[in-house]
Amino acid sequence: EDRPGYTNNLVIEFELNTRPDVDMQMLLKAPLGFEFEDDCLGTSADPRLITNYNSVFGENTGGDWPSDLTVWLDLYAPTACTGDGRDAIITIPVGLELQVRYAFRIRVQNPTASPDWNKWTVTYNDESSDPFAGFSIWTSVSTATVDPVTYSRNQGGTVDPIVNPVTITFQPYKSVPAKPDDDDRGGCIRVEIPSGFQFVHENYACEVDLRVTGASSSIASRHLECEVDSTLTKLNLYMVGSVQIYGEESGSGQEYQLIVYVYNPTAPQSAADWYLYTYEVWTRESEYSLDESTMTGFAVINDLWKFTVSNPNSVQNGNV
Repeated sequence: EDRPGYTNNLVIEFELNTRPDVDMQMLLKAPLGFEFEDDCLGTSADPRLITNYNSVFGENTGGDWPSDLTVWLDLYAPTACTGDGRDAIITIPVGLELQVRYAFRIRVQNPTASPDWNKWTVTYNDESSDPFAGFSIWTSVSTATVDPVTYSRNQGGTVDPIVNPVTITFQPYKSVPAKPDDDDRGGCIRVEIPSGFQFVHENYACEVDLRVTGASSSIASRHLECEVDSTLTKLNLYMVGSVQIYGEESGSGQEYQLIVYVYNPTAPQSAADWYLYTYEVWTRESEYSLDESTMTGFAVINDLWKFTVSNPNSVQNGNV
């Protein structure tokens, strides 16, 4: 699970050069931003640290146990695990052998973005690993932003609401695929807006403008299909043509601007977060999630609907 802020399960492998002769503590140090639970050992009903060969790589996977790994006997399973921010301190009974490879799985909470220094270390029995590479958090490469045309509230009642074009600027890490030959839709871009706002639609069909930042023309509408859900606060933009959205991981990553059209709330309200999600498949199951971005929204204020010129001294410098 590589999404920002989500709970993740990581498999760590290590090999000892010397055999411990007493119970000792292992220090697993994650990059800044990762968080281990205070009790990172867990219980039998809710294990957070797993060494049993039938569960390290998922439940009932012992039949596929890698041949280069040694089974960690239950007799020597960790007896305690204390989380302290990005550190996990694991108490291991004496009994592990030298020069064989062990593996364990541990639960951790991902940071909201990939750390600048994305390295992990393991220290145990007076031995310390070289820092080894972590994994990238699947989020936009740069901070996604929201830029409205107007901050004014809508008046409500019988007055026609004012359409507010809002520009979302983002640079994805993962590419959003085009429509495959065997399906009607490819990947999906999803935008969620705060309560009080509504996406402009006609029978739940919507219009957007999606383009590479700085491009003189937008991606042709035949490549896109836009719909909003019944709450009018969630917009799904499906890739239905041969165009894909290029993420940084592809080596051809680009920054994009997506203009969506909303009705502002009818009363002033404080700024709240907007959300941008991308998916590999239009059906949006969690296993097909790509990038996630939380964007700082904007406050809605009273509309300036009338102004007058006051001339208390009746000074006139024209011929009016």
